Amino acid sequence: MIPWLPHHDTRVFAENHLIENLQVVALLCAMIVFFIQCFFTRYPFFGIPGFLTILCIGFLLREVDIERLHSSVWLQTLGAGYGRLFLLLPWLGLLLISLRQWATLYPKRYHYLRSDLGFYTLTSGILLVLSIPMDRLSDQLTFAQYLEESFELMGYGLLLLASSKVRSSSPSV
Repeated sequence: MIPWLPHHDTRVFAENHLIENLQVVALLCAMIVFFIQCFFTRYPFFGIPGFLTILCIGFLLREVDIERLHSSVWLQTLGAGYGRLFLLLPWLGLLLISLRQWATLYPKRYHYLRSDLGFYTLTSGILLVLSIPMDRLSDQLTFAQYLEESFELMGYGLLLLASSKVRSSSPSV
């Protein structure tokens, strides 16, 4: 990530500091680009950028501590705890749309996995999964928290890169 950064300087990777704020910026940009791509992607395939938009919203809610922000009570209720689950209900709708279009989408799965969108999204997912054990070790090791935040930043950065590849990855119907 940033090799010259001393891992003992916790101000950089502490909660709500530089690396975490960069994560939020990357997620917000990716969410906006994925959302815009929903309007330019043809019917059976618009669910992919829609799904990734909602995924970015879920990650944003995870990264931003809405409870700590000085915002209205309804926003705190909606963005924290069980309110997050309510906001992610559109995932269920996209899943139902995808299941209705299964016959069209299933044969195209290899096209997406071999495309830039698929590669960047899968690599992003791998980096985010690698950050999970670091999160559990971060109470014991300061460097583990640095690795966790670095993996997450790289994963969200790849998600942002994937957002630019939606149009070029959509197969013809």
